[in-house]
Amino acid sequence: MLIKSASQRYVYNLSWVSDVKFKQDQLFYSHLVMLSSSGDYMVAVFLKDQRGCHGPMGNYTLLVIDPLDPAVGTFSKTEIFWMVILPSASFLLATCVAVTMLGHRVLSWLKKRNLSNDMGMIPLHNNHLKSSYKPISINSNRPTKTNFPAHQERNILYVEKEIEEARARGEADAYEIGYSRLTFGREIGKGAFGRVFIAEAEAIAGHQGVMTVAVKKLKNRVSADELEEFQAEISMMKRVGRHANIVTMLGCCTLKQPFCMIMEYVPCGDLLQYLRRLRQEYSSRRRTMQFTQETGTDSSYVTPNTPQTVTMSLSSGGPSFTSDWSVHKQPPVTNKLVPQLEYVLDPRELQSFAVQIARGMAYLESKQITHRDLAARNILIDTKKVLKISDFGLSRSGIYVNTKKKKVPLRWLSVEAMRDSLYSSKSDVWAFGIVLWEIGTLGGFPYPTVMDYDLLNFLLQGKRLEKPENFSPELYSLMIVCWSFSADDRPSFSDIVSYLDKKHRQQVYVDFRPDHQFPPTEEMLKITK
Repeated sequence: MLIKSASQRYVYNLSWVSDVKFKQDQLFYSHLVMLSSSGDYMVAVFLKDQRGCHGPMGNYTLLVIDPLDPAVGTFSKTEIFWMVILPSASFLLATCVAVTMLGHRVLSWLKKRNLSNDMGMIPLHNNHLKSSYKPISINSNRPTKTNFPAHQERNILYVEKEIEEARARGEADAYEIGYSRLTFGREIGKGAFGRVFIAEAEAIAGHQGVMTVAVKKLKNRVSADELEEFQAEISMMKRVGRHANIVTMLGCCTLKQPFCMIMEYVPCGDLLQYLRRLRQEYSSRRRTMQFTQETGTDSSYVTPNTPQTVTMSLSSGGPSFTSDWSVHKQPPVTNKLVPQLEYVLDPRELQSFAVQIARGMAYLESKQITHRDLAARNILIDTKKVLKISDFGLSRSGIYVNTKKKKVPLRWLSVEAMRDSLYSSKSDVWAFGIVLWEIGTLGGFPYPTVMDYDLLNFLLQGKRLEKPENFSPELYSLMIVCWSFSADDRPSFSDIVSYLDKKHRQQVYVDFRPDHQFPPTEEMLKITK
């Protein structure tokens, strides 16, 4: 209990007394006092005006401790753990996690960069792959070429210098070009390893100025095997070189990503699409067609020098007679930049297709290259109806035994390829016989009544594709020889070229009549299942 004086004021053990002056509008003030020892202190505060009159007093009790006193302010181990150790450990752990994640991302980026630089220099002659080049028809405008900005022109100069240095080290050749030379348009195809674009290339393959090309671009994330196979296809295309009936590789980008193969642009799709389009037009028009034939002509074929002809026009919808035996369909021209084909059902044209394919394959045969995937779907057609063999992803040098488990074109394989995985130019001859069957049936599906798992046994029994009604005996005899059980009994492609080139000036080997029934296509079989 505090003691009051006679004036009714409390009596304190005064440690200090101080007057503090402050202004009228000042709400807070501070006052520093040095104390001699720790303990309980009571502070009495009151206001005094200029006349010395006191206001009401306020009392406050304070506990003052000595920071140097070991008995005061000691924390327990539990308190130290929660207040110091745990927050510090949590901060260190979070820091380590953040640093680890950042380091992992940096290492991944460095590995990807090193992988791109290293694998872009894999020796091209030791690689193999399965191609994914599947071009389709073009039905829209070509992309508009734009000029390179100034900073990109500097990049081109830098890249070309880099390529020259790589050539000096033996890591690049004349096919290597800078990626900056390419201006990409729309996508025209895709496959397992990447996509195919229509593009424009500057100063490529000795061509001055801009050239429209097809670019097969490898996707960014590929395995080492996929990259190796892509490089192998590039190597094979370099060995193939140039031929009128083979699609040409114009250049490549292999030193660093993105990896590309620049191909000759063949704008009108593949032969299989063309044949099936002919079939559609023929089927839709044949009931109104009038076929006439000169008296004395053998029914197994039509002699091209003396036929009557019928031409069909979409605009008129009715028949008109011309001087050639053919069925024409001219699509309406909607854009001059889009290539337009005249769809002609002319036996001589189909035989010309067979001769062109045989010439291209004879060229590969002379270079001891086995294609391994010869089919109508892998033969491109340009605006002048020149055929070009493409898709060399499965191609190999000479006789080849396949040891890798990959998809193969089963219905185009020879017996030894199917049974022993043995491939050669003679297995390509077997496939050529199947292509002749595709041409004559306007895109029919081989062995439509035989299941995949029964096909080898079917062939080992000596059975083959039956002769279509519209095939001449001469043509079917050639096909049967191509399908000989022994590879040694099959003709060479040079022999096939000599036979077809000589004969096709004398007679035509296929004949289309109004009541002819075509074998089903692959799409028709899928619908019936």
